[in-house]
Amino acid sequence: MTPIIQHPWQEGPTELIEFALERMHKGSDFDRRLAFLILDVGVETLFKTFLNLSESVMQFHTKRGERLTASEGNFHELLRGVQNAHPKKALNFTFAHIEHYHDLRNTLYHEGNRVTSVRTSDLERYAKLAVGLLHEYLEVDLLENLNAPVPQIGVDHEDDLTIIDTVEVKLSFGRYRIDRLKSHAIRALCLDTNIFETPVKPFLRAVVAELTLPVEFASKSGTEKNTQILGKDVINTLKAHFQQSSTNQIPGSRVNKIDEHQYFDAGNRIKLVRDEIGLKPSEFKELLGIQSEFEYQAIENQKQEASSDLLKKVSDVSGVNLEWLKHGTGDQYNIGAIHFNPIENDLKYCENLKPQEYFLIISENSLQVGIVAQRSQYNFQTIKTGVSLDFWDWVEAHWVIPAFYRFLSQLSDSWHDTRGIILPDQIGQDLLEGNIHFLTAQVNAQPYGGDLLYDLLDIDETRGGVLSYPTIYEGNWMPKVHEYFKKYLKEL
Repeated sequence: MTPIIQHPWQEGPTELIEFALERMHKGSDFDRRLAFLILDVGVETLFKTFLNLSESVMQFHTKRGERLTASEGNFHELLRGVQNAHPKKALNFTFAHIEHYHDLRNTLYHEGNRVTSVRTSDLERYAKLAVGLLHEYLEVDLLENLNAPVPQIGVDHEDDLTIIDTVEVKLSFGRYRIDRLKSHAIRALCLDTNIFETPVKPFLRAVVAELTLPVEFASKSGTEKNTQILGKDVINTLKAHFQQSSTNQIPGSRVNKIDEHQYFDAGNRIKLVRDEIGLKPSEFKELLGIQSEFEYQAIENQKQEASSDLLKKVSDVSGVNLEWLKHGTGDQYNIGAIHFNPIENDLKYCENLKPQEYFLIISENSLQVGIVAQRSQYNFQTIKTGVSLDFWDWVEAHWVIPAFYRFLSQLSDSWHDTRGIILPDQIGQDLLEGNIHFLTAQVNAQPYGGDLLYDLLDIDETRGGVLSYPTIYEGNWMPKVHEYFKKYLKEL
């Protein structure tokens, strides 16, 4: 759908986001990477465009000079400028999510030789967020563009899809229907997932290998058979063997069977981890260095053992506890801890994790605090602090209050872009107890319009003139935290 453009300043950001959505629907890894990069440029452009609008177009809460300065700063300053310029609009979005996707974009851009794919879930969520931002800040509607265009199929094309020969086969990695179409093309449909296997030729090779079919890969001339000829041979051979069989099993086949007593029966736990970090099987197996998707699916479906080397890779990639992965016992994710006595040891511990960035985690009602260090794209280390911000309910250990403030201050000095996330209590508890992956918890983050770490340290409440903290954080807990920080810092 072509968007309605009413003003010249709408054109640039709209064209970028519209182009990104078009590439997103094409579906290849390259298209997803390009779409994600262009989408982020589109979001940055729309924010800069918004801050440069005339006051005759938009009523702002900050002066023009402040907005121009913010638009020329880094991405963090840009977001802060947008939030301050129009706080009411900002409350409709979780700006921490925008920063998260921008950081993913930086990883993709600066480490493009190592990052080979973009999670479809990340791309779709960022696309939906970008479309919402474009509508809110520049009044352009691209909502219908989020849906993939419906292909126009003509009569001739429908005729090409007519099935002229078909056979079903049960393999160690699933049940499949192999079709030969009127166009002579070959396709293979997984009956368990209702997804077509692409490309087809490697799948046909896997069928021949697993069932020891008497099918040659080369013709008499020595040239390798194309997919259509190989597919026809496979279908004919399977039909000949299955003619009298209701189970579609070939005598003497080498189908891997499930060993109930295998040591690392970890396929279901590998799948759980993959689901938690939001990757498709094809994306996860690439991270693990597995070439065959059929082999990976067989492992997930518990039809093939998972080697200790593979489980070590899963642990390294995702941060999951290796012992839990092997045996299903213990915490799913190992949890670190800091004690503020002295804070130098805690800062050294955090530094030794060699993180890419930090996240400050607070539970919405209990005010429990945690730290999460991102060690790689999908590997996060959660750290317990043992601190809850309800200082007014503490009956002892008040010495921790100023020590905790100094720790946060030094963390802020070392990592300026530490992001804050507010979680529902149960999600926060599950994260701090090692029951869920950080990316699973992050999906449940509560929206707010502040910068959590900066705001906690702002004990003089210098931001109060722009937005009061009770408005930002829906309650009086932040000002009360400031009071206790100031009280116990003065007693040092």
